Amino acid sequence: ISSLLETCRGPYQGRQSSFLSMLSACGLPSVLAYSFDKSGEHFACGMATHWDTRKALASALLELCQMELGLALVHLKIEQQGIDSLNEGDKRQLQRSTIKPGCNAFLADPVTSINLPEIKPDRLAGELTDQLSKANLSAYYVDMSKPSLAVPATKVIIPDLQSATPTILTNRLEAAIKKYSGGWGMLNKIGIY
Repeated sequence: ISSLLETCRGPYQGRQSSFLSMLSACGLPSVLAYSFDKSGEHFACGMATHWDTRKALASALLELCQMELGLALVHLKIEQQGIDSLNEGDKRQLQRSTIKPGCNAFLADPVTSINLPEIKPDRLAGELTDQLSKANLSAYYVDMSKPSLAVPATKVIIPDLQSATPTILTNRLEAAIKKYSGGWGMLNKIGIY
């Protein structure tokens, strides 16, 4: 954990990080990684769910570091161009950063070991689909590949597990919703941040 944070943050060590471990609605380990600066300000977080707790933690840490970087860029933008230069995404980032360490959500136990049955890689997709189905959750596959980069990328969105309020509808997301859900029924539950 510390080596991953060192790699992402480099010499900047001005943040205090903690983790919450949860079991998702579909029975998979979920981790919330969060941090504040040393004065208890400027909250950032990352969340991930994975069948392996360590991988969920690593993914949550990477997302945490991305949010920390985004927040630093917002503060730099304010410093150089003023508060009026912020767009809606910047304002949301700034608003999220006002959460305080004493918030009840952060009083839970740190990450603990979660014993789940081992899932063989060739059965993983089927197991996940079964678990999601049992929990009455729908998942949507979004092809995020960019032909110009020649790098395949995908994202699976499970709207009922999203933590943020819906705010953004990009053309690509709109097309994926139409293609995979047959309409707008799930749109208002998807939070992209």
